[in-house]
Amino acid sequence: MKKIIFIVLGIILLIFLIFVYASFKNNKEEVEDEMIIRVSSGDNVITFELNDSKAAKDLYSQLPLDLEVSDFSTNEKVFYPEKLDASDAPFAKGGKGVLAYYEPWGDVVMFYDDFSSNNDLYELGKVIDGVDMIENLSGNIVIEKVEG
Repeated sequence: MKKIIFIVLGIILLIFLIFVYASFKNNKEEVEDEMIIRVSSGDNVITFELNDSKAAKDLYSQLPLDLEVSDFSTNEKVFYPEKLDASDAPFAKGGKGVLAYYEPWGDVVMFYDDFSSNNDLYELGKVIDGVDMIENLSGNIVIEKVEG
């Protein structure tokens, strides 16, 4: 009887360990799939986490980039990468800290204040650090991947 109890407990423990390992492996893969980028100009450094859209993946695949950043309106900075595929990207909404793609002009927009949504503005990601530095960007910026 004791032998059967030990076998059953051993099987339960083995099943538990398999589930723990599978969960750990899935979480590790999710972390590895994150697309984190850094935008910098002088002492101004902003970190964005990109979403899983084709447009965000297109931008990520072009990195590193060294481009000129420009002011546009009173709430955003823009730069011009190569064309991005916005076919599955969500519409941008929100405000400060949103990274978006304005498809008609082909520019990537970094918002440092609130904005109005429209059907040509697609979200690429959001700031995870340095949101207050967006407004200070000027001249050339470097956009690069942040590796694990």
